[in-house]
Amino acid sequence: MEHERMKRIEEKRLEEERKRQEEEEAQQKLLPEVVTAHGSDLDKGKAKVSDSDLLVLKLQEDLAAQKAEQELLKEE
Repeated sequence: MEHERMKRIEEKRLEEERKRQEEEEAQQKLLPEVVTAHGSDLDKGKAKVSDSDLLVLKLQEDLAAQKAEQELLKEE
């Protein structure tokens, strides 16, 4: 029983991760438009990826895993 629950939690986590990756890919497709719109910032060296951006991605992954686990607990 515990093995099945853990398997469902992992499946939900993977599903959430897949959704997050799809959203990230969609954002990457929009990147050329953003670069064009903000090209002057790039030319001046002002555009950069901040540590806070990386932290947000990590927190999104953690939240997706927690949501998946909570959904499975609700089902039981």
